Amino acid sequence: MPVLPVSVPAQVVSAPVLPLPAGLYLAPPLGSRPNPAPTWNQTDTALEAVFWTTFAVDWLQTLEVARHPYWCISTPCVEGVLPDGSLLVVPSRDYRFDRYSERNPLLGRHPNARRVNAYFVATGLTYYLVTRKLSTRWRRAVTLTAISLEVITVNGNIQAGIRIR
Repeated sequence: MPVLPVSVPAQVVSAPVLPLPAGLYLAPPLGSRPNPAPTWNQTDTALEAVFWTTFAVDWLQTLEVARHPYWCISTPCVEGVLPDGSLLVVPSRDYRFDRYSERNPLLGRHPNARRVNAYFVATGLTYYLVTRKLSTRWRRAVTLTAISLEVITVNGNIQAGIRIR
């Protein structure tokens, strides 16, 4: 038994331990082991694969807009009919230049590639760290919500004409 460097009265050492007040929570001691990790199965792996795939597509689409803010859009135009009966389709001579703008307020209306990369690295890392700490039920709920948002975003980008080139 270690020797205390100061003298302590006997009544303090032998004082009874009082119960904690209701609702008071004390953190575990520093040397204690953390709770075991939540269970992981094939469903979790499949959900993660879907999330990271849609996340990557969104990232690449956003980089395309950042790298090429002005897209040249031309509509096909029928020039004539070939001898075999097929149509001769060529791009229209009327070109218009459209500028896409980002809807994510954290990126700003016209982010550069560096800002896009920083945003996606930060959000991907945050998602990873947060979901690893959640119980299975909450992790799946967060992952399904994230997948839904990514699918909506990717689909909106496709509808706007943004492609990965």
